[in-house]
Amino acid sequence: MARLLYQGIISLDGYLNDAGGRFDWAAPDDEVFAFTIEQ
Repeated sequence: MARLLYQGIISLDGYLNDAGGRFDWAAPDDEVFAFTIEQ
C-alpha cells in the first residue's frame, strides 16, 4: 500500500499569510527542507 504524507503550514491563530498578505514567513530553512524530503 502506498504511503501518503501531507504537510501544511499555518500559524497558531489560523492564518496562512501575514498582515501584508505575504507567505514568505513560512519558508523552511535548508535543514527543515532536507528533513521533509527524507520522509
